[in-house]
Formats: sequence, C-alpha cells, structure tokens
Amino acid sequence: MTAFRAGASFAENGKVQVDGNASVVDKVTPTVRMLLDKETPARAMAGEDVQLSYAVEWIEAQAEEANAELTRQAAAGWAVTLAALMGLAIWFGRG
Repeated sequence: MTAFRAGASFAENGKVQVDGNASVVDKVTPTVRMLLDKETPARAMAGEDVQLSYAVEWIEAQAEEANAELTRQAAAGWAVTLAALMGLAIWFGRG
C-alpha cells in the first residue's frame, strides 16, 4: 500500500517547502533518489507510473532487508539459548 500526503509542508517563514529555490532553502529534498536511465522515459510514455514502481521496489527491498536482519537476530538468539541449555544439561549431569 502506498499513500501520498494531501497538504503542504511549511517552513518557519510560512513558505511552502516544495517551492524552495536551487540552493535547497525551504525545500523538501528526497531521501531516496530514483534512477533515471534510457528506459525510464519510454516506460513513462507507455503509461507506467515509474515513480510508483520504483517506490514499491524500494519498499519491498527495505522489507526484505529488515526480514533478513530479524532472521539473523533470531538465529543468534537461538544459538545463545541452546548454548545456555547445553551448559545447564552439563552442569546438572555432573550431579
């Protein structure tokens, strides 16, 4: 799901931020820049919303990266838990 804000962001001086000048004063700059290559204009002229496509691909890549990190953390957590259990088993096995 994607959503676009309806409204304007204002700078301290009350100026709409997207109306900034080339020095990027009072302007919202993109955090993620879209690749512009030879195929981009052709895709847009064919009717594709290339910005939306790029945004969806970027979001999916972020989700995959986050899931991979969670999997690594979970695996590390299980390794610590198993090592602790094995230590307990050895300790109580001495008895």
